[in-house]
Amino acid sequence: MSEKLFLESTITTRTFENTCAVVFVNAGAPPDNENSMYAGLSRVGLPFVGGLGDETKDTNKEGMSVVEIDMEMVEEAEKNYKVRADIEGEGWHYTYRHQGGGKVE
Repeated sequence: MSEKLFLESTITTRTFENTCAVVFVNAGAPPDNENSMYAGLSRVGLPFVGGLGDETKDTNKEGMSVVEIDMEMVEEAEKNYKVRADIEGEGWHYTYRHQGGGKVE
């Protein structure tokens, strides 16, 4: 299913672009409907880790996952990709409105 590949790729991409965890929640199919149009694939995405959420991340089935997020992965992504440093820079073409300073030491 091309939607599956698109969703998996987009969620992972967003984690790197924004150096954050992305919580993606999507409708799953009822258990008795194998040919459902619901994509499911709910997950928590992290940079360097990918998708978390064993119950739902690779299926269109209904379910729930409780995941532990390693925030060190988010900090490591910021150290390597320096997204917030770029945003705060002189040449950044969008207005930066974050009040926290965005610096990771």
